[in-house]
Amino acid sequence: MTPSSNSRGASVWSTTVPSTSPERDGIGTATIDWKCSSSSSEKYFMRGSSIAFSRMNAGALRRATQPERPSSMPMSSLPTRWAYTSDAAQACPKHDPAAAKQLLTAAGVATPVKVSMVLANAADERRLGEAIQAQVKEGGFDLQLVPTEFSASLDQTDAGRYQLFRIGWSGRIDPDGNLAVFVQTKGSQNISGYASPAVDSLLDQARATPDKAKRKDLYGQLITKLHEDVPLIYLYRQKNLTGVANKVAGVQVYGDGLIRLGGAGFAA
Repeated sequence: MTPSSNSRGASVWSTTVPSTSPERDGIGTATIDWKCSSSSSEKYFMRGSSIAFSRMNAGALRRATQPERPSSMPMSSLPTRWAYTSDAAQACPKHDPAAAKQLLTAAGVATPVKVSMVLANAADERRLGEAIQAQVKEGGFDLQLVPTEFSASLDQTDAGRYQLFRIGWSGRIDPDGNLAVFVQTKGSQNISGYASPAVDSLLDQARATPDKAKRKDLYGQLITKLHEDVPLIYLYRQKNLTGVANKVAGVQVYGDGLIRLGGAGFAA
């Protein structure tokens, strides 16, 4: 696992086929996890705050990402080239500071709202964190960055000692592998405590049906629901760049960023 891509059916995305191009669209996601609350009053506040916060991060964060690894944004959890994507699945909140402040006011809180975000203690992560910090300030947030050694940050957030966590996912070929582990009530990577019977039902239905059109519709409904609840804030999807010497041939690169060397060798 790395700070921006961790290891948290049929071929359903066109870029699951290998490529020898040095640039490859990734299927992984860079996200912010928001810790959910079980208290009804706190849940109302966190819902208003998280929705407002998400509106800050769908804007231009490109300059803060690694310039040698360009990114695609804004985005949802489903890549645009996926066979199961749709307009509903690709809908993203707009950068709207005024609307963010209105949501905070409706939640009954005074601004600026102080929140903290755990992130990896690395130069590119700090650069990204500072860009997010500047953006959310416009919407009424005082974001405190908490740089933490990466393995320690996983232990800390698994124990629930956080408000926001800047993390990512390397991506899976089928959409169920990119969603269920994070947002299903008992998902193995659901550290936020998010629980939604509606989301659980949509995931179960999409997992069970072989009908492509039906799965596409179900995942569209699912993304719409996640935008309402905001247990995760999706920031961007990186492009993977691979450098290979001219004398080497047959290196295959997939959308998950992993390099396959089974057919590689020295060029004749």
